[in-house]
Amino acid sequence: SNTCKVRAMLVELRTMLVELRAMLVELRAILVELRTMLVELRAMLVELRLRAMLVELRAMLVDLRTMLVELRAILVELRAILVQLRAILVELRAILVELRAVVVELRAMVVELRAMVVQLRAMVVELRAMLVELRAMVVELRAMVVELRAMVVELRPMVVELRAIVVELRPMLVELRAMVVELIAMLVELRPMLVELRAMLVELDRCSMFVELRAMLVELRAMLVELRAMLVELRAMLVELRAILVELRPMLVELRAMLVELRAMLVEAMLVELRASLVELRAMLVELRAMLVELRAILVELRAILVELRAMLVELRAILVELRAMLVELRAMLVELRAMLVELRAMLVELRAILVELRAMLVELRAILVELRAMLVELRAMLVELRAMLVELRKMFVELRAMLVELRAMLVELRAMLVNFSL
Repeated sequence: SNTCKVRAMLVELRTMLVELRAMLVELRAILVELRTMLVELRAMLVELRLRAMLVELRAMLVDLRTMLVELRAILVELRAILVQLRAILVELRAILVELRAVVVELRAMVVELRAMVVQLRAMVVELRAMLVELRAMVVELRAMVVELRAMVVELRPMVVELRAIVVELRPMLVELRAMVVELIAMLVELRPMLVELRAMLVELDRCSMFVELRAMLVELRAMLVELRAMLVELRAMLVELRAILVELRPMLVELRAMLVELRAMLVEAMLVELRASLVELRAMLVELRAMLVELRAILVELRAILVELRAMLVELRAILVELRAMLVELRAMLVELRAMLVELRAMLVELRAILVELRAMLVELRAILVELRAMLVELRAMLVELRAMLVELRKMFVELRAMLVELRAMLVELRAMLVNFSL
């Protein structure tokens, strides 16, 4: 639009120059007519030789000379105006050259901006592809989370089974506590018999029953050692299952306390029984053998439970290995995601820098547009002045034509007078 306005102004200036040239041609024609009239007047003066007419003609010549001087001054002014117009044209051409250079720079900037836009679009396409990949990874992670939840759901019945096992062990502990209470009552009853049994200790050293009791005690100690080993295994298993079986800790503490109490009570009962009476130990041995049978059955059940628990531990360890592998994969995926986030942040920083540069370029372009608008305002003011000057020149041209008409009328009158005088 600015170039169109400048071109329109140049067209107007060219039309004004054409009009000025036409006016100069008309002025030259008027001068030629004046010269011809002077030649005719000189011829008429030569023919008539009238002083008065010569005086008048001289006055007319003086007037004509003054008019010629004025016309020459007008021509000088017109030439000065033409010089100014040429200078204005030179300035306008320089402005046009600058505008063309600015337009070339703007076109280059537009090409660069288009290239940057193409790059940005390519980056946006890459970012969209990365987002699609990230969404696929998120879908995979969600599937993995669903699988983990399913595994947790599968582990919950195992925990329920362990709780059921603990619930089954509780009545056994209650029975053991009842047996301990009965043993304590029996020990209380056996205390008055300690005095009698002390005398019989020497004889019992030689008896085979004491040997049998020692063998049974050895068996009981071996069973206790097995129980301790099993408890150690259970403790190791519980250490591994602490994260899953947090609720079993207070129950295990109770079991350990009860086992400690049972051990202490058994040791005290055995010592008291050995010191108190050996007569009733035979009946108690029968009962103990029955209890041992029951304990062996319980141990068999506990061993089966331990086998099941070991199988469950193997499965849990396999699950933990899979979970660790999945965690390693998730960590690798997180590292990749962090690297991608770092790249995205760097790309965002570059995009922000590009936007800052674009804003600076827009500010410069706006400043250039403001300057161009100011130049257009100045050119419009100059055009207004030139149009005013043209109006004045046209008025002067009209006045000159009126003067020429008057001169022609005077010449016609002079010719008529000469004709009358010649007649």
